[in-house]
Amino acid sequence: MGELIKNLNFSIKSIFIIFSIMMMGIIIVFVKLGFKNGLIISIILLVLFGCYAKYVHNLYYKLPKNKRDAIGILFYINTHGNHLDYKSITNKFCERFEELSEMIQQYKLYPIILTEKQVSVIKNISIDNTKINLLNKTNCDFGIFMKATDCGQSSDEYELQIHGTLSHPKLNNDLDKLLSHNFNYVFQDLHSNTINKKNDLENLQILSTQLYYICQLMIGAIDKYSGFPQRALKLFMEMESKINNASSKFYRQLFLILKYEICSCIIAIADTEYKNFIFDGIYNKDVVKESLDIMKDTLRKISHINFTINYHLAKSVYHVMCGNIIEAKGEISLLDKYFKTIEFNQRPWIYSEAFLVALENKPNKYKTINTKYKTLKNNKTQEPLNIYYFIIAFLERQPNNLGLKLAQLLLVYYKKDEFNINILPENLQQEIVLELNNLNQCNFARFIEDLRF
Repeated sequence: MGELIKNLNFSIKSIFIIFSIMMMGIIIVFVKLGFKNGLIISIILLVLFGCYAKYVHNLYYKLPKNKRDAIGILFYINTHGNHLDYKSITNKFCERFEELSEMIQQYKLYPIILTEKQVSVIKNISIDNTKINLLNKTNCDFGIFMKATDCGQSSDEYELQIHGTLSHPKLNNDLDKLLSHNFNYVFQDLHSNTINKKNDLENLQILSTQLYYICQLMIGAIDKYSGFPQRALKLFMEMESKINNASSKFYRQLFLILKYEICSCIIAIADTEYKNFIFDGIYNKDVVKESLDIMKDTLRKISHINFTINYHLAKSVYHVMCGNIIEAKGEISLLDKYFKTIEFNQRPWIYSEAFLVALENKPNKYKTINTKYKTLKNNKTQEPLNIYYFIIAFLERQPNNLGLKLAQLLLVYYKKDEFNINILPENLQQEIVLELNNLNQCNFARFIEDLRF
């Protein structure tokens, strides 16, 4: 029996043969020993068979599981029972990935390679839900599903199909679908390709290396969308340093993508610090400065109008937080200089310009504050509520700043369709009128008094 098991290599076929032999033995036992003794021996044989079947299942067919909180990459390679093809593909494709898995220390990737036997019992793999369920069962974030179909005994070629799938608990459905589409984009030329078994397998190593970087790129994107832009930025910069001297088309494209992702992360970092100041009174100047310095260098190598605008806006906020109003106004002036072609009601920096005039708190500029906020009436480029709370945060630092009080009142007045009027302090309008009268700005005081919300 031991020799039989060894020769059958613990396959499904071996389980079936041993089960058939046992059933024949059970029938013989019942005939020879009668019901009672036959029942006892039959139960013993069935228990032994159950133990054997479970052992075979656990050893060869039970799906492996990735470590908890580790980033797993599942490899499903179906060569339709052709052991030599399976071995050659795993040697070139998967083992190369394993070599690379520790190259970027911040995120070590753990390849989970399904055996031929494990692959053989998985049905309906072409259905997306089956792939996602397989990733969930193996605790993997990425799945690489490959089918290699031999073109015939007289041929040295086979048809190769590769599909990638991503599943991550931190992402909502829309982002999951978006990143899954982007992840699968790397395999677009290999959805149905005929490759030579002898000459083209080296290309699988190149593809495996590209796959490694694409996985890291997706991990960074997940971090960014999940609220960890600083961690994503660190990863993207490490990737950039690894491919800095590569010259192939793939790496040139990846290098450009990384530049955009780096800028996107830095904008997210600046925005996070902006909101931290609004809601918690905390603003990490060092983190923002370091990030913006990186972005300044990056913008020299790419041309992107929205990133450039957001860079100068973030730099303006940074200077305001440092008390450098002149420098902050300089950043806004640069935007006016560079982007004159952008329609006035599409300029997000107009909010910052209006705020800076108010922050200076010069009595001869109070009417200008009104003019600036009036122009914002049809501006749809920013969320006014965040601007409002930014003004409030500064008023807590400068409670006697009449310019900021005017900004608070006029922003709500000119954007009243987007505000709940009750957001304003009850006596703010009367308080401003009184202060303006004390400054002998009686005409402007009457103007403020006549505002109807």
